[in-house]
Amino acid sequence: MDEYLSVFDPRKDLLSVSMPGTRHGASLGTKWVKGGSSTGQAVGNTVVIQLKFVKNHMKPKTWVVYTACPE
Repeated sequence: MDEYLSVFDPRKDLLSVSMPGTRHGASLGTKWVKGGSSTGQAVGNTVVIQLKFVKNHMKPKTWVVYTACPE
């Protein structure tokens, strides 16, 4: 199989990194969940960044940001 056509497997090709989103500890915002409160809920102060492994990518060589969201 051609190395550029390899199948993406999130179990081995994603790396999750958690880090504080703000220095003063405040919530990053509000989230709404289907069937949840109409006023929403605070999401907290932590951001989860998912890095995707991309073999032979030009720059950076292997890991690129796949998605980032509040935890």
